[in-house]
Amino acid sequence: MALVDQILDTLDERDSSLDAQWAQEAESHLAAYRRGEVQASPLNEVIAKYQAKTA
Repeated sequence: MALVDQILDTLDERDSSLDAQWAQEAESHLAAYRRGEVQASPLNEVIAKYQAKTA
């Protein structure tokens, strides 16, 4: 049981380098959107698409 507890504890640890990478990725996508290089989809369409795949 101690091993399981140790594994679960590591899942709760934050990795600041990964946080920084995700933030950079999000900023890159936002910049591409603002430049008109990518289009956004309405949230309700995205949800409907994924609900249809899981049904």
